[in-house]
Formats: sequence, C-alpha cells, structure tokens
Amino acid sequence: MSVRVDCLITPANLPSHLNEEVRNQLKCVKYHGQYRDTNVASLRDTDVVITTYHTLAADFASKRNNPLAEIHWYRIVLDEGEIRPLKLDFHIC
Repeated sequence: MSVRVDCLITPANLPSHLNEEVRNQLKCVKYHGQYRDTNVASLRDTDVVITTYHTLAADFASKRNNPLAEIHWYRIVLDEGEIRPLKLDFHIC
C-alpha cells in the first residue's frame, strides 16, 4: 500500500509552533516527547509527521523499535532554522 506521508524534522524549539500552523490545512501529528505515539499505522494515517533532530537521533541510537524507520516517506523536509551544533554519533544512509 502506497501512502503519501511527509516527515518534517525541526530543531527542538519549533514542533508545537509548526503543528499549530499546519493543523487547519493538513492532518499532522507531533512525534516528540516521552509519550509520543509509536504506532506505525497511526503515523501512516497522517499527512505530516513533525519530529525533532534530537528525537530522530535518540530513536536511531536506541535498541528499541524505531517507527520512523518503518515508514516509506513521500518527502523528508529538514528545517535547519536556529540549529545549534550538536555532537551526534550516528549515520543515516
């Protein structure tokens, strides 16, 4: 089944602001924070998943399942506004 879900990766200070801006036009979910929804089916049932660089790095570094890695994204948008340099020890291919 083909889905057209976009992933928006932002600095930590932007997800709630962006979620408010696109909420009226698109079905979006914020994938951020300790109690984020990790159900792949519910993430696929949206137009946009908004997450942070920190959350993405933490999920890829952890030993648990990573729902973001299980989705074939239509687009991945990298928002680099106000990013402070971080030392991250991971690679995405």
